[in-house]
Amino acid sequence: MSSSGIEPQCLLSSNPMLFPDAYNTSPALPGLGALGNAETMRGTKRKAHEKVKLFRQVIAGHKEVYGTYDVETGSACVVNKHVSYEVIFWHLQGRQPYVICLLDGDRTRTAVAVFDDEDLRPPTEFVAACRGYGILAYVERRKSKGYRVWVFFPEPGVPSAKARLVMQHLLGEIGHPSTDVFPKQDSFNTSDGHDSFILAPLFGRAVPEGRTVFLDLGNGAKPYPNQWDFLDNIKSVSEALLDDIIRVNKLNRRGGDQASIAVPSTNHKVCTIGLPICAQRILAEGVAQNQRFACFRLAVSLQQAGLPHDMAIRVLTAWATKNKPKDGKPIITHEEITEQIDSAYAKGYRGHRCNQPAVSPFCSKDCVLHRERHGNSPSGG
Repeated sequence: MSSSGIEPQCLLSSNPMLFPDAYNTSPALPGLGALGNAETMRGTKRKAHEKVKLFRQVIAGHKEVYGTYDVETGSACVVNKHVSYEVIFWHLQGRQPYVICLLDGDRTRTAVAVFDDEDLRPPTEFVAACRGYGILAYVERRKSKGYRVWVFFPEPGVPSAKARLVMQHLLGEIGHPSTDVFPKQDSFNTSDGHDSFILAPLFGRAVPEGRTVFLDLGNGAKPYPNQWDFLDNIKSVSEALLDDIIRVNKLNRRGGDQASIAVPSTNHKVCTIGLPICAQRILAEGVAQNQRFACFRLAVSLQQAGLPHDMAIRVLTAWATKNKPKDGKPIITHEEITEQIDSAYAKGYRGHRCNQPAVSPFCSKDCVLHRERHGNSPSGG
């Protein structure tokens, strides 16, 4: 019998190392005060069943298999039972941990990057890299040391292989390619599927210590004062956007024994060959403001398209003559253009930064990334 009085029916023998990420503990964070279980609900009138329903809608995984462990001994097991209301309720109350199986067949509703270090910069950089591709990602303080960054997908989920490929690519862009990504498999099987189990957020015993809670990076990385309102406003990422990122970056699986990923062809005007629509428009029309940033984003697009460095200088020097700066500001100089191109080509940047003021006025509703941000349909369809 577990210390909580709840007796799980184990599919595997109890194993204290089955979910090492779940029950390793660290001291409470200084200066956070008591973020007790009740305080995650502050400012909301949601009833208990409404909170459980919301949690299950957002933090979704396999419905018939989950993991748990004894909070005192760490003895863990996989449970071959339905993920019931009580399983979630006990987790939120801190009575029995819910270790979610992210895989349901070969699909997942969530992808998670796990950063083991206390340094907040890598997860922050990862969130920014995701945003550059139109992906909204969310940082959670781990129960153990470090942080986890969550990306969510709508029902019925997306192929795990695609989610993992995109996450690993973005981690490579920020210089952290060895960071663990969950799920760790392309499909679930009972022999090694426990590698894709991960402790669900908002575990009641950890919340008062400021752990297993989501953080507001725009407010000093403090926990959101109302975690339920936060969950209710999470935005998911469609499979279409993953497909576009895979096409744009020509991503392939590593290793000859790995199956290829099927990405549908598209007739949309996106950056499959050549430049994205926004870059085409900036080049053709010139800009009236944000010349340096626009120059940098154009250089990134030209580098992605395979244009040599010297040709990029010629193209953007000609582009500068089309600019009409406001308020009597001068046109960007040849030296400034070269500086932006050098920076773009040296570091191999990828994201489109669609939300930046220099780029957003040139977005097109025919672009997949634009549709993901604004929910528009492509023209003619």
